[in-house]
Order: sequence, then C-alpha cells, then structure tokens
Amino acid sequence: MRKIFNDENLQAPFMRKGFVQVPMLSAEEVAFIKSRIADLRPADKFAPTGRDGFEYKYHCSFLDKSIEYKREAFALMESVFLPHIQKYLNGYQIISCNFYVKPPGTGEFVIHQNWPMIPDLNDTTVTIWCPLGDVVASNGALQFVQGSHKILPHVEGPMCPGFFDSFRKELIQNHLTPNEMKAGEAMIFDDGLIHWSANNDSDTARIAIQIALAPAEVQPVFFFFDPKHPERFELVEADREFYLASDVIDLTRRQPHWKHVGFVKNENRYIDEKEFIELLARGSEIRDKVYNSTEPAPKPIKVTVEHEYPNLMDRGYTIEPFLDASDIAALVKLHAETTPSVPADYYVSAFGTDKETRRRIFEGITAIVEQKFKRLVPGYRIVMASFVTKKANGTKGQLPIHQDYSFVDHSKHLSLNIWAPLIDTDQRNGCLRNIDYSQRFNHISSGSPQPAPYDSVRPELTANYLTDTPMKAGSACLFDTRVLHATEINTTDTDRTAVFLNLVKEDVTPQLYLYNPEHKGKLEVYEIDSEFLLGMKPNTYPDEAGKEGAKFIGLVDYAPTPWTAAELEARIPRPQESAPKREPVRAAAGQANGSSSVPVGFWAYVRSSLPKIFSSHSQK
Repeated sequence: MRKIFNDENLQAPFMRKGFVQVPMLSAEEVAFIKSRIADLRPADKFAPTGRDGFEYKYHCSFLDKSIEYKREAFALMESVFLPHIQKYLNGYQIISCNFYVKPPGTGEFVIHQNWPMIPDLNDTTVTIWCPLGDVVASNGALQFVQGSHKILPHVEGPMCPGFFDSFRKELIQNHLTPNEMKAGEAMIFDDGLIHWSANNDSDTARIAIQIALAPAEVQPVFFFFDPKHPERFELVEADREFYLASDVIDLTRRQPHWKHVGFVKNENRYIDEKEFIELLARGSEIRDKVYNSTEPAPKPIKVTVEHEYPNLMDRGYTIEPFLDASDIAALVKLHAETTPSVPADYYVSAFGTDKETRRRIFEGITAIVEQKFKRLVPGYRIVMASFVTKKANGTKGQLPIHQDYSFVDHSKHLSLNIWAPLIDTDQRNGCLRNIDYSQRFNHISSGSPQPAPYDSVRPELTANYLTDTPMKAGSACLFDTRVLHATEINTTDTDRTAVFLNLVKEDVTPQLYLYNPEHKGKLEVYEIDSEFLLGMKPNTYPDEAGKEGAKFIGLVDYAPTPWTAAELEARIPRPQESAPKREPVRAAAGQANGSSSVPVGFWAYVRSSLPKIFSSHSQK
C-alpha cells in the first residue's frame, strides 16, 4: 500500500473518507497570492463570458486561451505551495495548477470525479483544493460523497461521463456533504472521490486554487477516448507541459504531437443508484482489497497494424494523419539543405545522391518523424527513409505502374511503406495512384531487371484500375508493399516532395530478393540492413562488391505466369463499377483547412456537451 502522507495520522481518515482537511497557507501567503492575481493577464480577465460558442460560468486557468497567463499562474502557485506539498505528501509531483474564480451569482459545477492521471486506477493521485477566502455551501464550498473513492474502477474524461451519469440529480440531493473552510485551509482528496460545488450566491467572487498531484515515480498519462475504438483508451504522456500547452478543445481529438504510451482496455460501466448505494455500503471492504492488492498494474495493450487499420488489410492501404506543421517545416528545411537543386523531373534521394548524403537524409527524416511514426505504426521500424520529388512543370517525371521492393517473406510477415507529401497533392502535381486490392496477387518484387507478371495487363490496369489518391500535406498513405501504384508528372509551378519510408516489424530482419537470369525459376534471397541499402544501386543486379554487407540465405521458387484480364476481373473490383465506396481522405491534424478525422456527428455531440465534459477536469 502506498504511503501517501508523511503524517501517519492522516492516512487512515483519508483512506476511509477519501479526503482530509488541513491547515496550509498562512494569512500572509493568502494575501500575497491575491495581490499577485491582479498582475496576471488571463484572456477572459477573470470575467468568463464564454468562447468558441460555449458559456463558461467560472474562470479556470486550464480553460483560458492565454498560455502566457497559464504559465505565470502555474509558477506562482507552485512557488507558494511546493513547501506545503513536501510537508504533507510523500513523493508526489505537481501535474497541474489552476485558479478557479466563481463570480457572484453563478459558477455551479457538474458533479464529477477527476480525470485519472496514471495508468493504474488502483493507485492514488490526489488534488489539493485551497480557497483564498472563507467558503460555505452557499458561496461554492466543495461537497463530497464521502467514501465514494475506489468503489468502482472507471475513467471519467472527455466523451466519458461518470459511472453515475443516470442519477446525478439524486447524488446532489441525497448524498453530498458540504465542507466549510477558512481561507488558506486545504482539502487533500482522492481524485476518485465524487464531488460538486454550487453557485456562488454571495456578493464577492469565490477564488480557489486547485493542484493535481501524482506519484513522482509514475509516468503521468492522459486517457484519450477515440469513438472509433470504444473498446480501449490510448495512454498519452501528460506531464505539466501537456496541460499548460493544451487548449480545452485539443483534448477531444487526437493531436499528432502527443507521445503515445500504449492502450488499455475500456472497462467502464454505468450503474444505477441502487447499485451505487450497495457499493458505497461495501466501500471499506472494496478499498481494503484495492489498497492491499499485490497484483501488478495492467500493462498497456500492444495494438497491431492489422487490428488498427482494417482498410490496410482489405484494400491494401489507408490514409491517416501523420505530420504536423512543425514536422513539415523541418522536413522541408532538411530537403533544401540536402537537395538544393532537384536534378530530374522524378528524383528519389535514396537512389541519386552520394552515400553520406543518403545517410544524412535517412537519419534526419527518422529523427523528425520517429515519435509520430511509432504511434502510427506500432511494432514496426524504419529500414530506409528518403525524399521523393516531382519537379515543377515536369515532362518526364511519370512513374509507371510498379511494385516496391519486397523486404520480407510475405507468407510470414507484412512489410509496409509510408508515402507522406509535404504539400497538398492531387492529379495536377503527381498524387499517388493506387490499384486497390492488388496485394491479393502476393507477387514478390525484386525491382528491375525482374520481369513482372503484370506487364501483360498494364494497359488494362492503367485504364480501369488505377485510383487517384489526393492527400493533404502531412497525411500518410500507409500501404502494403505488394500494392501496385503509379504517379503522373507534376504540371504545377511548385515542386512536389514527399517523404518515403520502408518499414518492417521490429523483430524481423529485412530481406532483399534479387532476380538473376542464371537461376531459372528462382530468386536469390539476402538478409540486409539499412547500411546496405544506403550503398545499394537501385534496379540493378549487384556485382560481388555491391553485395558486400548482405548475407545470402538461399533461393526461393519464382515462376509467376503472366496475369490476364480475366484474373483481374476475378480478383480486383473495378473502382468505377463494384469497388466499395471509398472513405474520404483525412487531412493531417492541425492543417489550416480545419479538416478532421473525426466524423461530423461526433463534433455535433462535442459541441452540445462541452460544458458538461470539461467540468470534469478537476474543476472546483
């Protein structure tokens, strides 16, 4: 059982009731903070009138749009409270600090639990709540449902109301106990404790400070709920900077810069008042088991790309948000530094530059995209990274239908590519043109001079099966390396550059298949690594010097028969006729056009629910 307090006399009542009330700030400290508040500059000037179409009835630092104010407020509260935190609490770190100001005549909060801040719901995070003036029920004192903490594991947060959602009114009417407090006193309470506060019916503003704290040795997280995957929560690193830099709207949609930790199963359930009363009566028994449990915290779930992207497994590719504006700017800068002049209408950096420049590009791209990549494609690693550029106003930059190198044995593993444009792409500047479902042929690609079985039906593929795939800057086309694709010339006045990544699973050694006419009906197979690819000459059979660094592991059968139009009809639906309706291309998060991967209906719900949703963010 975690030792929460330095004073052992506080531990027992805290575990039983869920809170303790202690003296904290001196009169001088209260006066100091109140004098400093006047110097702060929140966007709403401590007179909330609402924003973004929502009516807020109170001021909250977290809800304010001024990041400068949020940082100054945090620093002020931390400087005053840190010695008191260290006095009372054993090994806790500050995650967020907020002012809450209830103007006269308003400010009621929705009854709620605080959002969990660490992965293990059985562990204990706490909140310190300290008013800067005397509080009673009528001016907005905290009111608790005593003993309601840890009776039911539940994640409350954006899009996830409390387990008591169906009987909120009954909780307020029948189960709350108000707590009168003097200025400078503090409540230290378990974040799972159900609590509420009423309107401020006095003639003066009620000002309080809220500080959220988590065990110092535990990585704090935010539980992000994605309506597309209601069976789970994504855990995102959420230290103090996470809440300082995040706007309230940010937390309702997945941000591309968030650092992914893992997934946990969504075990939320919603109960009625009868069951709640039964659980409350058994609270001590339930908490004894929780506090004394020796079971390890559940480990985050590892999600495979097969589970994450059903379209990838079906039609062979999916379009997903990937890079934000800062990533794109960094990649554009790297491209300009390493390729100051594009030498051809179609140019792949991995094929056309010297080895050290290829290395710089590979390492530079990897460093910029690594965090986003790990979340987008869990369990995979980058084998090669390069820039692919279509020169402006090109005439010779067409890339015919082809299949990229096969880097794995597809009977055992899946190899993937990411194609991510740094500007918006469409038919005019050489967007990807994919052949849906073409991975079904399971063809092994070793590059030229290997004859391809689809050479016999290229005209048919071009006329009836290629699908233009326009994309927004920063989006990613994640595709099976067996998918056939092509691009046209860039007829615009701007170069079109994309990032290209070759991927294999983290525990798989990449392989290279080579076509050697001397081995009829066979392909040579070599184990390789990124270093080998940095020096490889593309689309050629390497001489012995060119094979240095590759490990020959044998031959595989390769005797494909030419494809026929009838086989195409049987295996690949024509986009114009029978292909399933395509999902709309989703823009990268943070793009200027405001596009989102979130369905419109979801946003309608958010807009109708935000005042309720965000009242749960430790707002008092």
